[in-house]
Amino acid sequence: MTVDEDIFAWDSDFIDSWTPLSNRHSDARALLMLGAFKGSASGKAENISVSLMGCLDEWTRILRPYFERSVAALPSVSQLKSAERPKILLTEEEPCHWRNVPQARKAFVWGVLHLDQKASAKHEHIAKLLPFIMQLADDYEAVARIDGMKCISHLTTGESGKLILSMGLDDLWWKTVLNSFQGAAHDNRILCGIAGDLLIEELMQLRPMGDPVWLKRADELVTFIVRQTVLSQSSAEANFYIEMLSRLLPRMSIAIVRHLKSIVKMLEELPGEFVGYPSIETVVTCLLNQAWPRLALYTERLIKVIRSLESSSPLIHKLQNLS
Repeated sequence: MTVDEDIFAWDSDFIDSWTPLSNRHSDARALLMLGAFKGSASGKAENISVSLMGCLDEWTRILRPYFERSVAALPSVSQLKSAERPKILLTEEEPCHWRNVPQARKAFVWGVLHLDQKASAKHEHIAKLLPFIMQLADDYEAVARIDGMKCISHLTTGESGKLILSMGLDDLWWKTVLNSFQGAAHDNRILCGIAGDLLIEELMQLRPMGDPVWLKRADELVTFIVRQTVLSQSSAEANFYIEMLSRLLPRMSIAIVRHLKSIVKMLEELPGEFVGYPSIETVVTCLLNQAWPRLALYTERLIKVIRSLESSSPLIHKLQNLS
């Protein structure tokens, strides 16, 4: 394995003399320096995306040794998408691995986040970046997973949605991010929140509402969030999940009726010291607006929940009209 140990060393003279788009190796080296240390573009390279697209092969070639393991090279795109994708967490790390050279991870993430929509909507670019992203997103350290999810989030926005679907990456990324969301439920609220936002705000939007896969994912999320709310050990934890549920339910339309019983039961079972969350009224409003054909069976129970929060809420009158 060939590694240039000085590739990330800051060199002001080199940056000052660098002419973007004149030499791929120089471009790659300059962008790695900027990503590892400065975190901002040089005045000579206001469009980092154009420079990175021009040297992407060289840039990934330099970074590759820092993302490889001593027992196996980075897996291919087809291997990553398969159900039997390589288990990379248990292999031995090289001394130059990004965990020991944090500048490598920082430079990679910085580069991906500077790709514009045109660049991120190209099959060949995503294919080159995917093995690096998945190693971060599948890692056991929360900071690496967060970086991996930042990259996934950036590549799922804008024009790249159809490409992500055609490559079959939405399923791979959904499972990966869901694993972080569920795994961090009890011990890392920051990681759980970032994963939840990515699932609800971006990955769920790749498919049209009502699509069978979309429905399956929505059901999976609601079931997990409701269960975690009931199992919460503090008001802050319960409020965290109720707030997330209040953002998910408006996207589900009539499909919300599939979870009406469990949601009402969840609201009823919140201990007295947990009530008072502003998101509870949002949840009840969603039920009222989207599940009204079947809501009459639960109005009295929901009225009790609302009265425990605010006796004068206009929701009470609306619920009474359904009785």
